[in-house]
Amino acid sequence: MKTNGRIRKIVLCPFVKTPKIDAAKTRLASQIGMSEAINIYTCCIENLFTVSKEIEKNNIETIWALASPMGLSNPIWNQKQTIVQAGETLNERIINAFNELRRKYEYIVFCASDVPAFSAKVLINAIEHTSSLISTTGPSPDGGFYMLGLSNLHDIDFISKLRLGTIDTFSDLLKYTQYSTKIIQPLTDIDTIDSFLDVLKELRKIKNKNIAQITILNTLEKYNV
Repeated sequence: MKTNGRIRKIVLCPFVKTPKIDAAKTRLASQIGMSEAINIYTCCIENLFTVSKEIEKNNIETIWALASPMGLSNPIWNQKQTIVQAGETLNERIINAFNELRRKYEYIVFCASDVPAFSAKVLINAIEHTSSLISTTGPSPDGGFYMLGLSNLHDIDFISKLRLGTIDTFSDLLKYTQYSTKIIQPLTDIDTIDSFLDVLKELRKIKNKNIAQITILNTLEKYNV
């Protein structure tokens, strides 16, 4: 991606759990079964693989932040750039990943790995007008956010103040960040069966769905929500 004729170094950093190695989608699994929940989450990751390939055309790299070093043994990460999340809390893990990536990249975009409607178009539209003075974020209906873009010049001490994983996460972000924030379209993370209807609505609006998104849509439609 170019700004004033200069190629900016931008990285997308999905925070991911490795299917069948890390515990993932446990709340969803309690409602629809572990096998189905893992299949849905695996499709979410496959959607991100598609996004990663598409954004390469815009000179945006992808580095996958794995939840545990055990995940490195899974062949799905072969030939992909990875780091391992470090820290006791999610706040610490975001801060540590940011400090590692800021050494090389001008703009770092963190994203969740369980948002079926996330796309290259959403990402590119979100960051095309960003600068060192602007952050970007995408809210989720549950009070959190599915994406956070930060300049490598940002002081991110505010991350430690966020009540991540609560209904107050997004409001905390707007309260504590000292930077102008570009808010993009809301998208739903697929945590429980209650999220299925919103996810279905978002997927149905996408004209050119990839295979992973089609698979998720077909799976969710079976539940008649």
